[in-house]
Amino acid sequence: MKKKKMVAMMSLGVMMALALNGCKNTTTVQESKEVQGTTSLEKEQKQTEQENEEITCYDVELDSERVVPLEMVEVTEELKKESGTKFMKGKQTSHEHTGETITEVAFDELEDETLEKLILGKNVDAIFDYSDRYETTVDDFQDYHNFIRGCKNLKEFAAQKSEGDYGWATYDGILCRREKMRGYMILCPPAKSGEITVPYGITCVEMCAFMDCEKITTIHLSDSVVEIQEGAFGGNTSCTSIDVDEKNPCFTSVEGVLFTKDKTELIAYPSGKEGESYKIPDGVKVIHPGAFKGATKLKQIQFPDTVEKIGNEAFRDCTSLTAFESSKNMREIHAGAFYNCNQLKSVHFEPGLWVIMKKVFGKTPSLKTITVPETISKIYDKDDRYVIEGERELPKREFVDAPNASKGTGNPDTSWYKKGKKVYEISTADEFAGLSQLVREGVLFKDCIVSLKADIDLRAYDNWQPIGGRFKENGVTKKRYFKGSFDGENHTIYNVTVLREGEDKAGLFYRIDFGKKVENLNISGAYIIGDRYCGILTAGNEGVIRNCTVDGIVCGTSLVGGITPCSFLGSIENCKNLATVTGNTYVGGICGSSRDRIIKCVNEGKVEGCHIVGGIAGESHFPEDITECENKGEYLGKSMVEEITNDSMDVTYVSGVSY
Repeated sequence: MKKKKMVAMMSLGVMMALALNGCKNTTTVQESKEVQGTTSLEKEQKQTEQENEEITCYDVELDSERVVPLEMVEVTEELKKESGTKFMKGKQTSHEHTGETITEVAFDELEDETLEKLILGKNVDAIFDYSDRYETTVDDFQDYHNFIRGCKNLKEFAAQKSEGDYGWATYDGILCRREKMRGYMILCPPAKSGEITVPYGITCVEMCAFMDCEKITTIHLSDSVVEIQEGAFGGNTSCTSIDVDEKNPCFTSVEGVLFTKDKTELIAYPSGKEGESYKIPDGVKVIHPGAFKGATKLKQIQFPDTVEKIGNEAFRDCTSLTAFESSKNMREIHAGAFYNCNQLKSVHFEPGLWVIMKKVFGKTPSLKTITVPETISKIYDKDDRYVIEGERELPKREFVDAPNASKGTGNPDTSWYKKGKKVYEISTADEFAGLSQLVREGVLFKDCIVSLKADIDLRAYDNWQPIGGRFKENGVTKKRYFKGSFDGENHTIYNVTVLREGEDKAGLFYRIDFGKKVENLNISGAYIIGDRYCGILTAGNEGVIRNCTVDGIVCGTSLVGGITPCSFLGSIENCKNLATVTGNTYVGGICGSSRDRIIKCVNEGKVEGCHIVGGIAGESHFPEDITECENKGEYLGKSMVEEITNDSMDVTYVSGVSY
């Protein structure tokens, strides 16, 4: 197997930067060596450079003599026929974004309680479909769990022997991935019991690797482990200790609780640890996602004033916890933090807390009231019953005059569509509404061009359905995206209204498809209301948006942009935002979050958010790709607010740890 493919499919979360890398903490990699004639200032600079070097799972240097070999087996017909054993050779499919042909095993589809041993074929590239991987954002409820929980009696993985330095392997029945000398611990079988060792040579423990393994009693981490991804532990209800080799440069253990080396981040509390109360040590700033998940014995947790952030589902399923009192410096409580804490009765927030994310108090029937401090930006979930104070006030809907535009009747017109054509022209509001209806019905306009020949007014459509989306038919979800290009020919669409409060994906288009274009279009008097992924032109971009101007109002929670909430595989060129853009996190005048080029764009609208706010983009993975852009509008927020954009490295890593 080629290295390129292996690395691309190896990590469950690498596409969305999910790693919780403990080695962002300052670590001295090598001792300073004095050079004859070096000045004291030069020595000090050299030492500082060395102290700021970082170790990652990719570049850590291992002692080859200490690396514990991973295991592979010869797969014979006799082995395949053993009772409780299943051989998985995988099936061919294509990667959702790259289109590359891969061989995949969908672990999450396995529901076999008789299975005790699972053998992975040597040609398998991936064990999860891309769309089934977790995509963590600060506000999203992840529902962390063991990926193969349907096989609750599975005790052992095995890997078919393969050639080369890259491939699947196991250690003590735990699924791993090998890359030359180093390895990545992927997934522990749910029925694995007793003491577990992560041996020397494993550099990364991947996301949910030990999640919900209820029979594990102790976990030992070697000194080669320099990366632990989010939710790696949790729900280990028999585990009383997570130990770390004292030579480990990134992590440490205190009374069986796992921390980063500098003890500013608490990574995992063993769920089976004895005791009804736990005092988080002074100096801890971040509680990692899933850190206390399933710690059912804990009735009380004391927070020092240093704690600033509680990660996704950090205290989920702590069913004996009765009260929560935030620290004085608490700023963020992320999605599902106290989900299913069914004995939680009281919650007290200190002034200074500014946001509570999705489902933080979901499934907490004993909790009756929450006192919300004035600083709170929003209690963030319609599913919770606690949206009492902090409820956002939606802006008033105001239409703009469009005397020369085609007025709609509210009845979509599809008569202009002729199967087999590649070029279409539409001139009325009802014909444009017909485009949305056709896509919903399964006409995707693949590689077609649709042109707008006149100004249109969509006021008659009081709740516009984005062009494309995911639709349920007979209980089955259908993905139907517009796969053509759209040329507005410099015409204007007036008064589009999208009302999806409490729902994701709000915009004129649902998504601009990979390699396709929307260009030369103006939108005026827009009123776009939703939850996550809100933009006036589109709810997501994977193509090219060029020469477009938008005006009006777009209001969401996370990932909100004047043009689009996110742009991942295309570009945005020569566009202008005049609209008011309001959100909570990842808010930008042009784009909420970008991995693409944004070129010659201007924001003149007001951009207001709470966290990660930018005049052009809330955050960018490649800030250097935002060129010749200018912000002329007001931009407001409470933290991480920039005139152009926030570098995603600053956004993703908090106190040295990636979220």
